[in-house]
Amino acid sequence: LLAGFYGWLFTGDVSRPAISVLFGGPLAGMAVYGMAIETLHPVGSPRVAELVKILENTYRLVNISLVNELALLCTRMDIDIWEAIEAGFNNIDIDTSTLVDLSKLKVEEQQEANYSLAAELTTMIRDLEPAGVTISVGGEIGEVGGKNSTVEELRAYMAGYLEELKNDGGDMKGISKISVQSGTTHGGVPLPDGTIAKVKLDFNTLEELSEVARAEFGLAGAVQHGASTLPNEAFDKFPKTGTAEIHLATGFQNMIYESKHFPAVLRDEIYEYIKAKMIGEKKDTDTEEQFIYKTRKKGLGPFKKALWNLPKGALHAIGQELENQFSFLFEKLNVKDTSNIVGKYIKPVDVPIKIPEAFKV
Repeated sequence: LLAGFYGWLFTGDVSRPAISVLFGGPLAGMAVYGMAIETLHPVGSPRVAELVKILENTYRLVNISLVNELALLCTRMDIDIWEAIEAGFNNIDIDTSTLVDLSKLKVEEQQEANYSLAAELTTMIRDLEPAGVTISVGGEIGEVGGKNSTVEELRAYMAGYLEELKNDGGDMKGISKISVQSGTTHGGVPLPDGTIAKVKLDFNTLEELSEVARAEFGLAGAVQHGASTLPNEAFDKFPKTGTAEIHLATGFQNMIYESKHFPAVLRDEIYEYIKAKMIGEKKDTDTEEQFIYKTRKKGLGPFKKALWNLPKGALHAIGQELENQFSFLFEKLNVKDTSNIVGKYIKPVDVPIKIPEAFKV
C-alpha cells in the first residue's frame, strides 16, 4: 500500500499493485485506497474484514500443521519425506469421491467436500513437484461401485474445484483427467466360489462425460477404473468413446497369482499370511475365497524378496504372459506405434534422484 502511494506522490507512476484488498471502512476511505490498490472488495464492517483475516490465517495454519504432522510421522517411521517426493511420482489421482454426500439436495453441495479437498491436495502437489515437471493430477466425481456419474455432477465438481484452485493459487495448473463411475467396481465383485461377477459397463456415460470434460474444461477425458475384470472384447470400445485412461492393476495381479508358473508353495504361504494377519478385514458374509481375493493384493509387499528370487524359468514364463497381455491391450486400446506422438508432446526432464544411503554400502 505504501509503495503504491509512494509511486503516485513522488514519481508520477500511477500504476497500482495487482493485488486485492478487503475494505471494511467508510466509502470515503475507499476512494483513497483506490489510488494505490487495483482491486478493492468492500464488506459491511471492519469486523467482517477481521473475520476474513482470521479464517484465512486459520486455513493456512491447518494446512501447514497437516504437512508438519506428516513430516513427524515420516520421521518416526524412519522415512525421508523429501526422498519420497524426489523419487518421481508424476501421475497422481486424487480419489476423494468417497466424500460425496448424496444426502444433500443440491449436486453442488454433494460435491463440495470432494472438490475442496481435491483442490487443496492439488495445491500441495504443485508446491512439491520438481522444477520443470508438471505432475499429471486426476480427480474423481463418482465412487467406483456406486451409481453412474452424470454431466451435472461433472460440471458441479469442476466449477467448485476451479474456483477453489483460483483462490489457492491464481493460474495454478489443475487436474488433467476425471475418474467417473460407469458400472465397475475396483478389482471386480468376487462371488462366493471366488469367481468374478460379470460387469455391465455403460459406454454411453463414458463417451458423454469424456466429451464434456474435453470441450468445456480442457481435460484429456474420463478415466475408467476398475476395468481389470472386463471381457477382452470390451477394450476396443474405449478409444471409440474417447476414454482418456483405464486402470488395470488388479488384472495383472490376478495373472501373476493364477499363473500355472507361480509356485504353489509360495502362493499357499502368502494366503496363509493373509488369513493370519488380515482376518480383521473379513466380513461375516465373505467366504474364504472372497476374503482372499479382496485382500491378496496386500500379500505381495511382505513377500517381495521371495517374488524377486523366483526361479528364472518361472520369472521368464510369468513375464511372457504379462508381455502378451500388454501387447493385446496396446492393440485394442489403439496405442501401438505412438512413440512419435509421445516424443512430440512429452519432453523428458532430468530430475536428479539421490541414491538412498542403504544402496551406497
